[in-house]
Amino acid sequence: RVLTLKSSSTLSRYQRQAQVFYRGVNPPSADIHATAVRNRVLIVSRLTRNKRVDLAIAAFGQLRQHLPDAQLLIAGDGPQRRELEQLAAARLPAGSWRFLGFLPQAQLNELYAAALLLLVASQSPSERLPNVIKEAMALGCIPLSSPTRGIEELITHDSDGFIVDFAGPSLASELATVCGRLRTEAAALRLNARHKTEHRFDNRDIAQRKLQLWTQLRTQAHAAKPFVS
Repeated sequence: RVLTLKSSSTLSRYQRQAQVFYRGVNPPSADIHATAVRNRVLIVSRLTRNKRVDLAIAAFGQLRQHLPDAQLLIAGDGPQRRELEQLAAARLPAGSWRFLGFLPQAQLNELYAAALLLLVASQSPSERLPNVIKEAMALGCIPLSSPTRGIEELITHDSDGFIVDFAGPSLASELATVCGRLRTEAAALRLNARHKTEHRFDNRDIAQRKLQLWTQLRTQAHAAKPFVS
């Protein structure tokens, strides 16, 4: 029997030998080069309440205390857009933010490659391992994510990204620590993020592993059939 699980955090339900196949991402085009624009920060999300883009915007305001030239680009659309634009206008300096609306994947990839950070503040348990984080990491954009269930399988804190509680009382100190690390280790973090997706979340590799497992299971099933003369 083959089961599809969103992450290995659900494996405890199944007392049996199992293999985990993550939902992967396609490798970036060879003509896209990860060269981050200094202190460019992204939010890539559907603009709905459950995504908590409001928390990400507030966090960006705190990041600017340590990165005063940081610029925020928000890609995506949704029913909360006008409210979020008003929030940004009230909380952030004029000229430090811009809403881009919906963008096709090719343009998103160019944004990821030219950005330093991706903010993902959703606290929904269903988020698990968001593809938007994998896409960003594949192009060297460092993720800053909420501690949703299973996220540590995607982000190794302080190695290829950061896991922080956007709604927690210690957010200010956590962001100060993140900014300190970015000043000295941004290049290493970006490289680690790219390597993580290449080795664990590349769709080509995942498809090949699935094919190998399926072939193995078919061979075992045929071998287990009793011989009838």
